[in-house]
Amino acid sequence: MVLAVAPPSRFSKPKLARILKHELLHTQGLEHEDMTDEELWSKGPEPRWARDKQVRHERKGKAIQKRLR
Repeated sequence: MVLAVAPPSRFSKPKLARILKHELLHTQGLEHEDMTDEELWSKGPEPRWARDKQVRHERKGKAIQKRLR
């Protein structure tokens, strides 16, 4: 999965974790109509599993672009 997100100044780790949860629900076969409002719109508190994780940021997807070639 490749996920492009806003730079850190406009984004947060809790929001990223909720978006990842949403996308992973799709891998379990859920469609948008199967999700709760919180899951669909990536709302709510930061998931417990994400609290001790770190997010590294590369400018303009530089590291990802190299791997996709």
